[in-house]
Amino acid sequence: MILSRGTGLLAVLLVVSVAINLFLGGNELGLRFHHPPPPMNMEQRFEMLFQTLPDADRAIAREAIDRHREQLLDKLHEYRAAAGAAAAIVRADPFNEEAARAAFAKADDASVAFRHEVQDTVIDIAGKVSTAGRSHLRAGLGGP
Repeated sequence: MILSRGTGLLAVLLVVSVAINLFLGGNELGLRFHHPPPPMNMEQRFEMLFQTLPDADRAIAREAIDRHREQLLDKLHEYRAAAGAAAAIVRADPFNEEAARAAFAKADDASVAFRHEVQDTVIDIAGKVSTAGRSHLRAGLGGP
């Protein structure tokens, strides 16, 4: 039995439609049952960075984190507060462009201060670990 051209086209469209629906249904089920992990906090990010360090260097890195912990957390909280204030100003009615610019500038400054504290911590660690440890840090930080 030979299918006519129109019947063949309908068969192809039916197969494509079923394939698309199976893909979308599978995607929806996957999203319902597999939730992405929550974002990592600062401690978890540092721990991931330290996993590949030699044992002696890992201990040095953890000591450096302990020395910088209070400053890191203070800078992080300052940034989050400034970012939250900027978000609130953007949602405010009536909108005040000047206040929004000032709030975003403050959030930017707080973000830079936090990044500098993280960099100071990494520099402190790099100055105390072995050459192999610095190599692992560089790889973990995505450097050249």
